[in-house]
Amino acid sequence: MERRKVSKAFPILLIVVYLSSLLTLPRALPVLQNRVLPAEPEQQLREELENFFQQRTRMLIRGEGDELEGFYDTGEITGQWALEWEQARIMYLHRWAEERGVQFIDASCQLAVVSLDVRGEEASASVCPHIIITYRQGDSGQIDLMGTRTIHWLELAKKGKGWLVQKDWFLDPFEVGRALSAAGGETIGGEEMPAAAGPAIRDVQIKGDYNREAAVRYAHRYAGVRLGPGTGRYNQKYRDYSLGGGDCANFASQILADEEAGGLPQDWLWFYGWDGGSQAWVQAQAFVDYFLGSGRARCLMRGSYGEVTAPTAEHPRGAIGELLPGDIIGYEFGGLISHVSIVVGRNSAGYVVVNSHSADRFQVPWDLGYDQNTTFWLLQIRG
Repeated sequence: MERRKVSKAFPILLIVVYLSSLLTLPRALPVLQNRVLPAEPEQQLREELENFFQQRTRMLIRGEGDELEGFYDTGEITGQWALEWEQARIMYLHRWAEERGVQFIDASCQLAVVSLDVRGEEASASVCPHIIITYRQGDSGQIDLMGTRTIHWLELAKKGKGWLVQKDWFLDPFEVGRALSAAGGETIGGEEMPAAAGPAIRDVQIKGDYNREAAVRYAHRYAGVRLGPGTGRYNQKYRDYSLGGGDCANFASQILADEEAGGLPQDWLWFYGWDGGSQAWVQAQAFVDYFLGSGRARCLMRGSYGEVTAPTAEHPRGAIGELLPGDIIGYEFGGLISHVSIVVGRNSAGYVVVNSHSADRFQVPWDLGYDQNTTFWLLQIRG
C-alpha cells in the first residue's frame, strides 16, 4: 500500500516543480535583455554617418580642417582627394568670412539618410545634411541665421571597427566647383564690404502685378532646407532637375510664376507644362536671356564683386543695394551664366541674402561660394 501512494504522488510533484520553474523564469529574462548584441551593419553605418556629419559641421564652422583625416581612407587616392576638398572648403569659408566681417557663432546638423547599401566590407550611401548656421556680421550686434542642404553620394570601406570615406561627391552650397581657387592664396575680391544704407529691402514696396511678398514666402517654404514643419522639401508639383543639370532656374521660375508665389503669367517661351519646363524655365542662361530679352526684367549691372558693390552716381548704395526681394542674381563663369538665385532680403548688417536650389541655400549671403572669377548679373523684375 505504501509503495502505491508514493507512485501516485510522484507525477504531482513533477507538475509542481514544472509550474514553479515557469513562475520563476521571468526573473532570468533581464539578464538576457542586458546583453550587448552586435549592431546590424546598416545601423552601425547609419550611426557612424550621423557622427561624421555632426563632427564635420563643427569643424566647418570652427575651421578645424586638420582634424578631419580620421574620417577618410587616405590610403586610397579618392579618399585623399575627398579629404583635401573638404579642407579647401573650410579654408575658403573662413577666408570669405574674414573678408566680409563675418563671425560664425554656432551650427547644427540634421542628417537625412536617403539610402544605404552595405556589401560586406564596402558600402555606399546617399545622405542630405540640413545645416543651420548662426553668425554675426560687421558691427551689427544681432545674430543672423542661414541654412543649407547638401546632397552627398558616398562610398565607404570598413577599416577595423569603423567605416572610412573613400569617395564623396556632392552638390555644395559653399562653392560651385570654382570658388576653391580662392583658398589657394588668392583673394576673394579685395574690395571692402559696402556699408548698409537706407531701409532694409524687406521694408521696400513697389507696385505691380508681381507679388514679391508671396514670392519670398514661397522661396522660404520650398528652399529644401529643413527649418521646421512644412519645410525641407521641394514643391512636388514640379520636377526636380538637380541631377539633370541643376534645379536653380526651375526654382526661380516657380518663385516668379506659381500662383502661390509671384504670380507672373507664363507665355509660349517661358512655361511649365505636363512634361516639364521649357528651356527658358529650367536653364539658367536661357532664363536670364528670356527675362532681359522680353523686357520683363532689367539688368541693373553686370560685373565683378567690386563693380556691383561700388557706390556710383546712379547707384549710391552700389547696384547690389538696389535689388528688392524677389529680384534675381545670375552667376556667370567663363562667359556662361550657370546659376541663378532669388533675393529674399537683407541680414541685420544690411547684406543681401538669397535662396536657391542646387545646392540649396536659405538666407545665404549673396556672394558666398563665389570668387574673383565670377561675374554677377543683377536683374530687377518688372511686375
